[in-house]
Amino acid sequence: MLIKGGLVVGKTENYEDILIEGPGARGIVGPRWDYLTIRDTKFYNFNFGPSGALGDCSHCFHPAATDSGARTIFTSGLYFDEATVPKRVWYQYPFNGIYQDLDGTLTGFTNGEGAGSFATANWLHNEQPECTKNLAKYDGIICKNTVQVRRISFFMGDPASLRLMPLKIAKYDDSVMATLSEADL
Repeated sequence: MLIKGGLVVGKTENYEDILIEGPGARGIVGPRWDYLTIRDTKFYNFNFGPSGALGDCSHCFHPAATDSGARTIFTSGLYFDEATVPKRVWYQYPFNGIYQDLDGTLTGFTNGEGAGSFATANWLHNEQPECTKNLAKYDGIICKNTVQVRRISFFMGDPASLRLMPLKIAKYDDSVMATLSEADL
C-alpha cells in the first residue's frame, strides 16, 4: 500500500470543537499489516490538543481488537511544517508501531539518525545505546541506522509452553554470539 504526494492538514477554519477538546487527531494512521509506504507527503496544522502527524495500528485502539501492533511503515520525502507540527508521531494502543525512515525526512539528521533510521514506541526493551528517547516530537524512541527494529510475533503457539517463562530480548552481536557455546545458544 502506498500513499504518495499527499497533503495532510489537521486543523482548518472549518474544524469542529471536538477536535480541540476531544481525543485529538492523527494525520495518517497506519494499517494493521506491514509495509505501508508514505512518500512525498506534507503535514500542516497539528498544533492543537493531543495530536500528531502519524499514528499507528488502525482500529487497534482498544484491548479487544486482538492485534499486537508493531507494524512497519516506511517513509521518505516527508515534510513537516515546523511551526504547526510539533509532534511527528503519536502512538495509540497498543503503542507498538515501527517507522523506518528511508531518507531522514522523518527522524532528521540531528543525532546521526537520517536515512535508514527508525522511530518506535517508548518501551524499555527498545532503549538501546544507539537510540534516543524523544517523547515531545516522536512520542517514543528514534534509533540510528546502525540498528534494526523488527516486530516479533508468535503464530500457532501453545500458551501453556510459555507459562511462567520470562521472555527476554537480547541485543544480537556477532562478536558476542561467537563466544557462546552450543548449550548457551
